[in-house]
Amino acid sequence: MVGVAVPDQDARVPSAFLTVLTPEDRPGAPPDVVDLIEGAPGTHVRRAGGTGRAAFLQVRGASAHQVALYLDDLPLDSGRGGAVDLSSIPAALIARAELIRGVASAAYGSGAQGGVLRLVTRPPPLGTVADARLRTGTVGSVRLDGAIGVGDGDAALLAVAQGSAAEGDFPYSDVNGNRRARRNNQHARGSGLLTGHLDLGGARGRLSALVEGTAGVRGEPGVEQFERLDSASARQRIQGAVGWRSALGAPLALQVLAFGRVEAYRFQDPDPLFDGPTAFTLDDHSAGLRARGAGALGDHRLALAGELRHEGARTHAEGSALDARPDRSESRLRGALIASDVFTPHRRLALSAALRLDGNTERALAWVPHVGAALHVAGGLHVRGNLGRLLRDPGFDERFFVGQGVRGDPGLRSETGWGADLGLQWAARRWSAELVGFAQRYDRLILFAPLGAYRVQAQDRFGADALGVEARLAGLYGPWQGSLTWTGLDARLSTAPHAALPYRPAHRVDAQLAAHVDAARIYGRVSWRSAVFVDTFESRALPSYGTVDLGVDGALGRGLSVGVEARNLGDAQGLDTAQQPLPGRRWFVTLGWHAGR
Repeated sequence: MVGVAVPDQDARVPSAFLTVLTPEDRPGAPPDVVDLIEGAPGTHVRRAGGTGRAAFLQVRGASAHQVALYLDDLPLDSGRGGAVDLSSIPAALIARAELIRGVASAAYGSGAQGGVLRLVTRPPPLGTVADARLRTGTVGSVRLDGAIGVGDGDAALLAVAQGSAAEGDFPYSDVNGNRRARRNNQHARGSGLLTGHLDLGGARGRLSALVEGTAGVRGEPGVEQFERLDSASARQRIQGAVGWRSALGAPLALQVLAFGRVEAYRFQDPDPLFDGPTAFTLDDHSAGLRARGAGALGDHRLALAGELRHEGARTHAEGSALDARPDRSESRLRGALIASDVFTPHRRLALSAALRLDGNTERALAWVPHVGAALHVAGGLHVRGNLGRLLRDPGFDERFFVGQGVRGDPGLRSETGWGADLGLQWAARRWSAELVGFAQRYDRLILFAPLGAYRVQAQDRFGADALGVEARLAGLYGPWQGSLTWTGLDARLSTAPHAALPYRPAHRVDAQLAAHVDAARIYGRVSWRSAVFVDTFESRALPSYGTVDLGVDGALGRGLSVGVEARNLGDAQGLDTAQQPLPGRRWFVTLGWHAGR
């Protein structure tokens, strides 16, 4: 929670504003990565309910499909272009989350317009470790996770597993103030991670491997006006990577990574609305290779990288008039060459530049530049700034989707624009603070917009501007540890009628306070966001809401721990996506055990 004297740096974009979050920063045994990252500067998480429900990350006004997500170095996005559901990634698998705020397209490619979220998995141990945790609470929720690992200086292996389920139904107040029950809100999911490394000896370097998978089902209750009692979805995913890095050390380092991913999603509704399909299945796959070499030459740190990735998607629909339509199947090959340099003319100043030559089989090559600077002014005070081009290719669904009154456009062009930020970071031994201003200019933005009374189509004729401020203060005083974060944002279309972009709150405030008393920790969190519009006409809005969480946890001895937590203690009734109610007051108890070092 408390900053260090030197701000964290990302290896690819050293001048970027990077926030590193760990489970220790978020008391209360977070069940998924949504709880881990929620409240970070510049972010807003759109939820469709409580734990286990869909959740999507926005950064600096960029939508979820404009934020690149990685599990270690595995890209989690698909060629389909849909946003990554963060609820499908259990926190038990994650050691920390690294959030890069701002333009990072030159280093991370298409889809990194608002930023990058890199989820770093738990590393294999040195020695033998084992741990387990059981969490249970209201709405019939239960979660069990465990890990076991063994390793020495030359080889290590770690296995992590987690299972969770919940009945999920909860009472809420609808838009008319009537008390109702949220039904068909159950979920069940299992996930696993196997990771390890092997030192090959001498100059042969280190070999590492990772396999991650998840499978789950959940009810899909729909919006409150059109409640669905029989709709359900199922998701399965498996992905893996094998990497090698040299043991040459400075001044030259080499890395190679091969990765692959397969995911399937199925939605079914036996009684669909508006004569829609009774079921549809989405299959996505990708495979790629990445290589990077870096070395020092005087005051310059040079790097050259290459990426090659194949991605494909298949869509199958059943029922209604869609029976006569053939399955959709799309694929493309993407590649890039990236050259970068970090120049240090003075021990207090670092200048960085990167140039990406990005292409795929659907468009011509594009140049994506980025420049940045980091200045150590004095003591713990640093100044950082960045300027770079924004780029995102349209997904397969944006180009080829065909549904009831909704269509894609095969002629869509890539989203383009520019992003910039400038800010101060200050860190001392017990206190840290930052104040950052940012601007995102989208010359071309893809939106699904109405073409008539009964037709909506993907269009690339829009422009948009996002201006904002990020402020954070964190500190440690005696047994007390706390943080306060505020994000202000004005994101709107640059073309008439200059309406606000949907689901972007103008203000978000998050505060956290914890105190260590002997072997116990008492903590509290407060979160509030302002009202948001749900369409580009500013005709409908969801009201503001805030929540308060309180909890206590501590060690019992012999590796045992216990925690009790109350979420949304004030029973605030909120809506975070269009007519998707959030749960009210909830209670949880967590029992933990750890052995090893």
